[in-house]
Amino acid sequence: MNVAGVDVVLRLAIFVTVLLLLLILENQFRAREVLLRDGLRRLTNVLLFFAGLVVTRLLGPLVALNAALYANSEGFGLLNNVELPAGFELFVAMVLLDLSIYLQHVVTHKVPFLWRLHAVHHADSAVDVTTALRFHPLEIMLSMVYKVAIVIALGASWWAVLCFEIALNALAMFNHSPKSKVRFLAGQVSGYAIDACRSPLRANHPAAK
Repeated sequence: MNVAGVDVVLRLAIFVTVLLLLLILENQFRAREVLLRDGLRRLTNVLLFFAGLVVTRLLGPLVALNAALYANSEGFGLLNNVELPAGFELFVAMVLLDLSIYLQHVVTHKVPFLWRLHAVHHADSAVDVTTALRFHPLEIMLSMVYKVAIVIALGASWWAVLCFEIALNALAMFNHSPKSKVRFLAGQVSGYAIDACRSPLRANHPAAK
């Protein structure tokens, strides 16, 4: 099996599907002038995403899936040296990967240099699905190097890493799209519901206030 090919095709298909679905839900009740005004901001976010994508591809072997394949082949990492049922191993890997990403996020808010990079994400003038794409390319690079180290230390399987990356990307877009979230979960739109959904974002995203 061409694992790298599966990774690219599957992740791209799910990414595009989720992005388009959330954009449609976000735009369903927005006035035309609002959509036009947001166009440049959204384009900037998308261009930053593609810049980060170029950086990721230039890193070549330093991507999480390749790190998992390497660790598995060499027997490196915690999960490559313990016997666990496949389903439980997947669960453990995804929980530990998620915890590592959470800790990374905390550090980016505490270390001044990392915060200056991460502030690009928080500087968005509004919060929507494209905000989840808005990251400084250097932060993307550092994040990838960190993730590679975690994957090798953990010894996560390639399919656990693939599942985690897909879930992480999809949920990041969903969580940055509060209006879409309300429509998806409640099936209706109201100012109160949208405000309630936006409230968890306010502390970290001034634009969501």
